[in-house]
Amino acid sequence: MSTNYIILDAEYTNWNNGTITSDFFPEVIQISAIKVNKADNLVIDRFTSYIRPIINPILSERIKSLCGISQSQIDKAPKLCEIYTELKLFIGESKVVSYGIDLYYINNNFTLYPCKEPLPVKSLDLNSLLAKEGFPVKKYRSGTLKYFYTKNEKKELHDAMDDVLSIHNFLSLIKQKKSFTNITKLIESD
Repeated sequence: MSTNYIILDAEYTNWNNGTITSDFFPEVIQISAIKVNKADNLVIDRFTSYIRPIINPILSERIKSLCGISQSQIDKAPKLCEIYTELKLFIGESKVVSYGIDLYYINNNFTLYPCKEPLPVKSLDLNSLLAKEGFPVKKYRSGTLKYFYTKNEKKELHDAMDDVLSIHNFLSLIKQKKSFTNITKLIESD
């Protein structure tokens, strides 16, 4: 039984105009995660890495602007395959929480590499869980969840670590305010 859970976020290569096309494969360019103690909801460890894509190694202007990631950061970054063991050890037996299907995209990206299998972890999509509870998910991205109770809508970069910390802030607030208790119980269960 794990005493921790993981909050994970990933950023991906993107289309210049934001339109999804069937011939474009979104490659992971950043993964960030925090390990949270279930008992006191404190962050006990962090993981973050930029990832060098192999199909579309040149970032679009849109994704550079959205995420604040430079081409030189990506050019110097390891390939996804090269951080697999470190990420797998960081997650361990813990449940993974993300605001969307980030783990699906990460595991789908492993199909590009003959060296690794998908990460075998239990995961929860907070976006879907909140939608079922009537939460206005279309108004909030992972990076703006922290503003749900304050109604402050700052424009921020879409950085994976900032997004993870925003999700953690939101989860801390819903636990403190005893709202969305079904979701809190689900995250803290094994």
